[in-house]
Amino acid sequence: MLTHEIAAVLERKIGLGEFPLVARRFFSRLQRHAEQHGDRVLYIIAGVLEESQGGKIANRNKYFGWVVKRRLDEQGYPLLGHDGGARSPNQTAAVRDVVAKVASPPVAPAAETMASELERERARSATLAIMLKREQQKNERGAF
Repeated sequence: MLTHEIAAVLERKIGLGEFPLVARRFFSRLQRHAEQHGDRVLYIIAGVLEESQGGKIANRNKYFGWVVKRRLDEQGYPLLGHDGGARSPNQTAAVRDVVAKVASPPVAPAAETMASELERERARSATLAIMLKREQQKNERGAF
């Protein structure tokens, strides 16, 4: 497979799937990526293409897309973002901060936590006291 015909070969062997325009654009991106980075990327694409031709794969197009992106990333040849440029260090730091905020649960200060637990205990003990009083009244009524 030559680097200038990657998109055509992928389209022929894998097909365009449910979203033909997206698949063609992705195959073109892979072709440009292989032209920029050389044979190593071409070998990765060819290997994943061969894997995707296996009999137990339900959707070759989705499998190929997901695995080829992951393999290229693992080997140090990540596909660039949709805007055609890599993220700047400031963007990367901002994304990392957002992910950290979303991933970690909010931590309540100790005083607020203790106050809420104390309120729950007070409510629980008040409920138990009411239940005990009702039981006592019920037993007194049954004794007459």
